Amino acid sequence: MATLGLVTLLPTTALLVVSHDRAAAALQETAAARTRSGAETTAARLDGYLTHRLGEVAGFAAIPTLRAFLGGEAGSPAALDLLNNLRARDGDGAIACGLLDRFGRCVLDSYSAAIDKNEDHHDYFRLVAAGGGPWSGHAEWVDTPMPVLVFASAVRSDSGEFLGMLRLVLESGRLERVLGRTPIDADSTIVLLDDRGRVVADVRSPEHNFGNARIDVPEADGTAAVAPIKWFPPGGSRVASGYAMTVPVGSLRWQVMVWHTAESYEAPARALVASTLTHAGVVVVLLLLGGLIASRLVARPILRLERSARAIAEGSLEVVIPSGSGEIGTLARTMELMKDRLLEAMAGLEDTAVSAKAASQVKSQFLANMSHELRTPMTAIIGYTEVVCEDEDLSPSTRDTARTILRNARHLLDLVNEILDLAKVEAGTMEVDLAEFSPSDMLEEIVELLQIKARDKGIELELDAQKLPARVRTDPYRMRQILLNLVGNAIKFTETGKVTIRARMRKLPNELVCEVIDTGVGIDPQRMSDLFRPFAQVDASMSRRHGGTGLGLAISKQIANLLGGDITCTSELGTGSTFRLSVPAEIVTAKAPERAKAKSELSNLDGRILLVEDGKDNQRLFGHILRKGGAEVAIAENGLAGIEQFCVDGRPDLGLADPRPFDLVLMDMQMPILDGYSATRRLREMGLGVPIIALTAHAMGDARNECIDAGCDECATKPIGGRALLELCSAWLAKAREPGWSARMPAQRS
Repeated sequence: MATLGLVTLLPTTALLVVSHDRAAAALQETAAARTRSGAETTAARLDGYLTHRLGEVAGFAAIPTLRAFLGGEAGSPAALDLLNNLRARDGDGAIACGLLDRFGRCVLDSYSAAIDKNEDHHDYFRLVAAGGGPWSGHAEWVDTPMPVLVFASAVRSDSGEFLGMLRLVLESGRLERVLGRTPIDADSTIVLLDDRGRVVADVRSPEHNFGNARIDVPEADGTAAVAPIKWFPPGGSRVASGYAMTVPVGSLRWQVMVWHTAESYEAPARALVASTLTHAGVVVVLLLLGGLIASRLVARPILRLERSARAIAEGSLEVVIPSGSGEIGTLARTMELMKDRLLEAMAGLEDTAVSAKAASQVKSQFLANMSHELRTPMTAIIGYTEVVCEDEDLSPSTRDTARTILRNARHLLDLVNEILDLAKVEAGTMEVDLAEFSPSDMLEEIVELLQIKARDKGIELELDAQKLPARVRTDPYRMRQILLNLVGNAIKFTETGKVTIRARMRKLPNELVCEVIDTGVGIDPQRMSDLFRPFAQVDASMSRRHGGTGLGLAISKQIANLLGGDITCTSELGTGSTFRLSVPAEIVTAKAPERAKAKSELSNLDGRILLVEDGKDNQRLFGHILRKGGAEVAIAENGLAGIEQFCVDGRPDLGLADPRPFDLVLMDMQMPILDGYSATRRLREMGLGVPIIALTAHAMGDARNECIDAGCDECATKPIGGRALLELCSAWLAKAREPGWSARMPAQRS
């Protein structure tokens, strides 16, 4: 009888669980929608208020009295009356209203301390003076610890000449009255944050002096979502747990946050749990009593239902549930309903999986596009800066400036690469390129690259690499990437002492082990678990001092795992840290490395090169580098123009010219009219047999394979350095002249 009661109970309990989960999700969505509505309504009100105030300032700026004063045609009393009138419209919330001349100096102001101050360095003056329209935003201002709101509009003569600017300054805290118009619960509040997360105003605590209080708002993923955030409850003096949603204010880079205490936000869900448990208890009692009373009468139908329930539990949702009358019929119908709910849930899961796959594809496409958009200008920035640095007539100060630009541009490129590498690892698309290399040469190169950075901090950088094999086989690029990050971090967080790189080859199994040992600040043992998490900083104060994205160690560890190895860390707070990288590496027979080409050899390219590139900056840059290297260069601005360069009289319908007018093609892959992929395929189909090298700003997924499949012989990722470009062209010009060489044909498209 007890078995009968349990068999009867199982399907009903499952139905209660499914119903509870759906109701809980609906309650949570309702709470999130209510929070989102409040935040968006408040942000819209703020934006409307700011737009209205900006319109008033623009209207006052057009009054002839102010124009006459700035033009030297009228005295200050009438103009000052207008300034005071505009300032008085916001009561005590207005700090100052003044006129700036065309050079940014305050010549008249309702706040006398601001007169004669130079404000030409502020964005509101520079943008308006440069011809922009009325401007509103926030800025640091005289005698104010927190940012203020600034509204500015140009004052122009009848002919449109810029005479100066009308500027109104309001206290940011004045916005509390706008925030207070949105109805909220007693246990909730609305907070205004500036672009650095500092609290500007709290509608529930207008008298509270937050000073430099900050709220760390989670990074947005493109959709507004409720997140756990700690803040002061209404009337409270200590922070408490809660939930909040933030939305941006349209005219500013500020955010409105609607915050609820955890108790008020979770109350509906808790009430639902209590109700569900109560109903479940009642159902359990009733089912057990009914089962005990009618067990003999319903034993056979119950057994059939038991078999059906077991089949459903094992995933066989096609099972037919036997029908019945009375309680048995009710239970059978309940199980049928449960089965239907499970079928609906599985269909929902399938839809979710499809949506997740689509979202992943969108993310990958977004990262690919961002890679292209970032790398394209970085090509010009790094390339032209390298050209400037090579100028022997530069003064030392100018050369230092150019090197600073180059160093920071490369650092920005490293950040882009880190984000793309993380995306590749998460998507499982990062590939390992095993090759033979000298571990000693790689380590010496790393020391040489970072020696200046260590010397600038007054610390030593030592290399202890003994009894290493002459050559090993693993991925040299990824090994170098990991070690540059580990050694760079060690130097960054070491103020005195030294950083040591210790390398050994361990056998059985063969592993290349590199230890980076520093005498820096060390790591708190309680924060060690966060060390290799993406975007995590083990010490927020140190990260503010030294910078960093928090991606380097996370990417390094995942790359080490991809290579079959690992990174571990031991540290003592105040003494230093040791990071240990171990990667499987095959020892290979040493062979003489190829001699690097001297600069003089690279400066004597013998050949005619066609550069197919739509970017004007890159046309000039690559053309300059190639011509300086000795090549004859022609430029085509898109794929169709590139094809015409090879054709008789520039007409593709007449076929390829003979002999070929060029020995090598550099093909940008993203171009208008006809892209590089299509242009390469058409040239190969027409019988072109010279090398084609793809130049692409894409660094995601199968970008290289797509270029090769289109018929390119090689693929180079932008930005590419001048020396690397010359080496690549020199190698392929030489290879094309070797007997028996033939161009790569495009892959057949399915």
